[in-house]
Amino acid sequence: MKCLWQIDKRRRMIKTIFLSFLIFIFAPFLAHPSVASAETSYVAVSKIDVSGLHSMKSEELLDILNIKIGDVFNPSSVRAGLKLAFLKGIFEDISVEVNDEDRTFIMVRVRERDIIKKIVIAGNQRLSKKIIKNHFPLKEEQAMRYDRMEDAVKELKNALSERGFPHADIKLAIENTGTPYRVNLLLTIDEGMPEIIKSIKIIGPAEAKELIKIEEGDIYDQVKLRKEIDRMRLYYKKNNFLKPVV
Repeated sequence: MKCLWQIDKRRRMIKTIFLSFLIFIFAPFLAHPSVASAETSYVAVSKIDVSGLHSMKSEELLDILNIKIGDVFNPSSVRAGLKLAFLKGIFEDISVEVNDEDRTFIMVRVRERDIIKKIVIAGNQRLSKKIIKNHFPLKEEQAMRYDRMEDAVKELKNALSERGFPHADIKLAIENTGTPYRVNLLLTIDEGMPEIIKSIKIIGPAEAKELIKIEEGDIYDQVKLRKEIDRMRLYYKKNNFLKPVV
């Protein structure tokens, strides 16, 4: 009797272990019945919210991003659209968020780059605003490059030095226009003492001095001087001088 009882006990233990094993195996599937359905459900987008966009219409951006009401949200297509959108050069950041698991509500958050609306120049006396703007690398209606502000001032300072104002001082400030993503740049110029031409010596034909339109007492503008030299060289070429040296 003792032996039979032990055998029966072992059988009950085996059944208990086997039953526990089956419950352990099937439990994960019973606990998460929605995982498969979420992966295989194809629900059309019913609502789209776009915020932070000012430089184009929402419809145009959504078309680039391949997002449309009535279509199924496709992450791969959206990623491809994001690459195209950034190529426009006006966006600092674009995020596309899915609000719920069935992907029916899409939120598009945009942060655009600031655009230079106007460059305001003050303090200049001899230098024209046109010359200053032409030499300043940041331009109106272009994206504001905050990372280039210091370099832009240096480039302008070097250009003004070549124009005969090596002691010019430049201050750059940003003005808020009150319009989203639109800023004005304020350039304050202190020209300083210019370099002045004291004397001009020309070795060559007598008419050469009459040709050049630069006089003693003028500001030493190297850009203007190069143009005058090129003009004189062209004049002598037209008058049968083969290789005039100026």
